Amino acid sequence: MLPIDWDASGATSVVVLMDRFFAAQGAWVDYVRELAEEADARGFACRVFPVAMESEVLNALDGQLPIQVVSVPPGVPFSEVIYDAIPDSVMVACYSDSYSSSQWCRREVVEAKRHGIPMIVLDCLQDMDPRMFPYLGNVPVIRVDPEQGCPWAERVVTVLLEEVFRDLLWKCRVAPFEHEDAGVAFTSRKPELCLLAAFSRSGRTRPSVVYPGPSIGAEEERLFADIDPSVQLHTLDDWTRRHA
Repeated sequence: MLPIDWDASGATSVVVLMDRFFAAQGAWVDYVRELAEEADARGFACRVFPVAMESEVLNALDGQLPIQVVSVPPGVPFSEVIYDAIPDSVMVACYSDSYSSSQWCRREVVEAKRHGIPMIVLDCLQDMDPRMFPYLGNVPVIRVDPEQGCPWAERVVTVLLEEVFRDLLWKCRVAPFEHEDAGVAFTSRKPELCLLAAFSRSGRTRPSVVYPGPSIGAEEERLFADIDPSVQLHTLDDWTRRHA
């Protein structure tokens, strides 16, 4: 149980992969709890991500680690649980033939996009979808076949963690700038039109939008200009050069 050098880099993430044997070892559980407490004390740039590799782990570690499992208690409106949990979550959308016909699936995606949380889509189509829900775009998509077992599970976990880390590193990178100019909005993904609704909802109308490079295409920029010509789109490198 070696100590973690939290000062070795600007941002540090510790991923703990836990199976049932790990959860049965009190010393290891205490070690992870201590790591999590130390990371929280150091601020936003240090994070511990416990990953339960088996469902039994969640029951075994209930209340022992900072793991939040959100379920829908009987009698509680489903919409309240969704809207309360999404801002602090990551999302895996399992895109099946009937996905777009579910209002709850659509609501989850829209809320996830409004809050800009890490998100991936699993393409589980068996035949066709008469109308692909448009807000499933602009995120990584992984093709999976549920009937072929789980050889794709490791790939799904890897891509999801990459999205979580990418989002965390982006927030660390732009944190020094976020309070300098209230008219600038930083987004960890390429900008899309639904961002305008999110900005309007928060009262931040007509912002400059700063996003990770490379630049989006001219055809996408024209869509923003057609809807609101006052919106300015910049990659982070371009924006920092302009404000150096």
